[in-house]
Amino acid sequence: MSSGKTMFAQIMEFVPWTSFARIVARHGGDSGVRRLSCTEQFRAAVRRSTLAEANEGRDWRIWADLAAVLIHRARKLYCNDSLGVDLTNTVYALDATTIDLCLSLFPWAPFRTTKAAIKMHTLLDLHGNIPAFIHISDGKAHEVSMLDTLPIEAGAFYVMDRCYLDFGRLYALHQAGASFVTRAKRGMDARRVFVWWCNRYRKTNCGVKAVSCLPEFCKRE
Repeated sequence: MSSGKTMFAQIMEFVPWTSFARIVARHGGDSGVRRLSCTEQFRAAVRRSTLAEANEGRDWRIWADLAAVLIHRARKLYCNDSLGVDLTNTVYALDATTIDLCLSLFPWAPFRTTKAAIKMHTLLDLHGNIPAFIHISDGKAHEVSMLDTLPIEAGAFYVMDRCYLDFGRLYALHQAGASFVTRAKRGMDARRVFVWWCNRYRKTNCGVKAVSCLPEFCKRE
């Protein structure tokens, strides 16, 4: 019979308990609590009803801040991993997914007549595929609106789908010192003005500079 530590106990050893204690104190997580401290709640070694009451009464920012600490530590472990391309910059992938919910259980998240939903926007650090930023919005929010609240890192590359194609917002990202890679929408009225060639003999380009022919976008830029 094995006398070593359980898998759960080994995982708990990686939790930065000192940082967690500071986070709990910052948000007053254990203020006025007679039983089930935040540490016990995190380990969840209690009945589900007791855990549900604790989840309802405690500040959600405790767990958000703890997740941020763990993500920061995890990203350091993979920051030097190769992406398979000759690029030292940080590369992020931005996308969103809609999570369907039961309208009778989640009336605060109306989406359609008979359905509720939320939308999870995720910024993934491709060095290790670790989420660097997660935002939950209502299901009706358009993906492109996330560009208004996205933390921008100068020098980084942001890879995103065509649903994020908004020249005004992308220009703000450019002004912050970041670069982006996206796809053109069908029928987009734009013209190419410059191409950066990686290998002129193989005709592979590193990027394209284009300007919009739409008056509202030309005026904004």
